[in-house]
Amino acid sequence: MKNKTKIVQVSNIAPQATKDQLSSLFSFVGKIDDIRLFPIIRDVAIPVQSRICFIKFSERDNVGVAQHLTNIVFIDRALLIIPYVPGDMPDEPKAIELLNFTASFPNLLKEVAWPSHVKTEIDGIILRTTDPELTQQGLPEYPNLPATTESFKVNEIRRTLVFDNLPPETTAEQLEDFASSAGDVKFLRLGDVDATTGKLNALVDVNHSTVAVVKPVTKSNEAAEREIEEAMQRVKQAQSLLSTVDPMALMDPSALETKASKSR
Repeated sequence: MKNKTKIVQVSNIAPQATKDQLSSLFSFVGKIDDIRLFPIIRDVAIPVQSRICFIKFSERDNVGVAQHLTNIVFIDRALLIIPYVPGDMPDEPKAIELLNFTASFPNLLKEVAWPSHVKTEIDGIILRTTDPELTQQGLPEYPNLPATTESFKVNEIRRTLVFDNLPPETTAEQLEDFASSAGDVKFLRLGDVDATTGKLNALVDVNHSTVAVVKPVTKSNEAAEREIEEAMQRVKQAQSLLSTVDPMALMDPSALETKASKSR
């Protein structure tokens, strides 16, 4: 079923976070039509371990961009952001039900490890990921990355598929339907039509790997502000993909020397 929602669900929010703070953070993604943070009233007699927020954007495309903020540390928690499929903003009873559900299943937040046959090693200044099954099937190896690449970035790059030579009239819904036949699609982005070839390219992020949520130490307001600035940089990088012509721009220049990053 196609995902038509304009709403994201943001969980693992620190109890001291405010709606204004979250609105400020996500306003860089796109215009916000509605934002609701639950529980609405915080009773000091009833300690709250976590809060949950629902944000409705004006444009559906903003949902995909917002997901790039997943694992961004906000105050003292790593945010978890997913599309809210029902499509309508929930009331407080429904939100609390979802909040309790995520709290009851902490294993959902753990990292899904690479298969045992996939090896990632550092060779000097290069990070290599090898998968014998790719070679057996005649597929290109994963592109080399700088050894300094953060682990969550490695996962993001490794699970991103590049679609080239698409008909210019291809829609996001058509590509989502096609890609979902091979597995769950986390989100996708269509690029611009190449002025030379007249063809379209796209990036599809498959949901086969997540990053573990590790609770950091409590930070000061100043540190939290720095984290928001870093998050904004990440959002801007994500938004720039909308107008990119070369999808390999996601990767380090050293990885652009090979076409091995293309998955078909």
